[in-house]
Amino acid sequence: MAENYVEKETGMNEVGRIPEGFVYRDQSKRYPWWVKSVDKITTQVDESIMEKPRGNIISWFVRQPAEYRDEIAASGKANYSRRVQNNEPGARLQDVALHQAASSFWWAGAKMNGEFPQGSIMELVNLSRSKMCVSPDDFDVIPWEGTPEEASDMVEAAGIFLGAAQIGFTSVNENWLPPNVVFDSNVDRITPTQDKSLLYPERFKYVVTGHVLVPYPSGMRSPSAIGAAADRLGFEHAWLSMTRVINFLTCLGYGAEFIPSINPVPWTVASGLGEIGRMNRLISPIYGGAIRLFAIITDLPLALDKPIDFGLQEFCRHCKKCAEACPSGALSMEDEPTWEWEGEQPWHFRGKKVWWDNSRKCLEYQISERCTNCLMSCPWTKQDKTALHDIAHIMASRTPQAGALLRLMDDFFGYGLIGKDDPAMNDWWKYKRPISGIDSNRSRR
Repeated sequence: MAENYVEKETGMNEVGRIPEGFVYRDQSKRYPWWVKSVDKITTQVDESIMEKPRGNIISWFVRQPAEYRDEIAASGKANYSRRVQNNEPGARLQDVALHQAASSFWWAGAKMNGEFPQGSIMELVNLSRSKMCVSPDDFDVIPWEGTPEEASDMVEAAGIFLGAAQIGFTSVNENWLPPNVVFDSNVDRITPTQDKSLLYPERFKYVVTGHVLVPYPSGMRSPSAIGAAADRLGFEHAWLSMTRVINFLTCLGYGAEFIPSINPVPWTVASGLGEIGRMNRLISPIYGGAIRLFAIITDLPLALDKPIDFGLQEFCRHCKKCAEACPSGALSMEDEPTWEWEGEQPWHFRGKKVWWDNSRKCLEYQISERCTNCLMSCPWTKQDKTALHDIAHIMASRTPQAGALLRLMDDFFGYGLIGKDDPAMNDWWKYKRPISGIDSNRSRR
């Protein structure tokens, strides 16, 4: 076996633990020393009450009565138009134009999630996948061959080159797939059926995960059109990076497809890209919440990554900064996570103990004002400009009980959102901006 890799000889079948029968990569060079590799994800899970995903908040909204959707949309448009007409900071015409330009290929990503009717949006992604790949057969060669370790190193290098900030690897967990995904030993390729099921060959056991960065200097101006532009750019980069990685795997001679769900969070947690925080989203120990995620299922044998623990569960008990920053009141202020959520939210599914978000409140607010307050206000999101920031990360990881103190320090030093009334809102246009607006000294090692 290649140096710097380890193999799990005896697996653990308990939900949330790493599965048996796979090769695992050595984590020692993946993160700074204060991030621990663990055999079990830090979010509590319970298989006895676990349910498969039943859609998402976007598809739920599309299925609601037209009167409700029209009312929410009209209210949002009126509020947004008023701000533009008044030339308000963060909602001036140039700010809104920036937001719209950053959404140029957004619908291509929506197509991949199946959020909208077939054919109603751009076919950019499908066109790319059908036109760009020359298969090994066309060269009269066999598909790429190598060890799982070599495959993971190769895909990680390609994925980061193709736009991802980090890449991870995990195995398929059928509990996290929608009910219409079925593994069938009788099919050789991913096959749609007349009843809208997707039949997957049983060899599709591996998942490639990744995240891309959301530009922090613009994202911290949330909620505003400038902040929304950062969010949309992050989503677009995620869709484009995912499509490129899918094409890369396909051109190697292997099957690859996006995970047929809008929620890549479980896969990214299992592959060690972060932990689930109070906002019920992935938080990275390096990049905080200023990230957007993707997940790909493939039959290329890969060496997997373990979950990580950097103290986030205990930290989030004491911090609450994201919940306080949420303008819609969609995030929990409770001290402890729970197994159940409040109200009727059919897009949630049982089986995990988290701080549940009220996605409906979030969605209704975002119709009129794209918001990433929670992601950008998180103390883990701030950029590392001095050694003090490195020390803060180490303290937060090793003594997460000090979460309340550390968030107070975060406030004291002025980290956090730039509001509509802050003169710095429009100063973003005066910066000497780095490529794609992403300026970070944060390093994986």
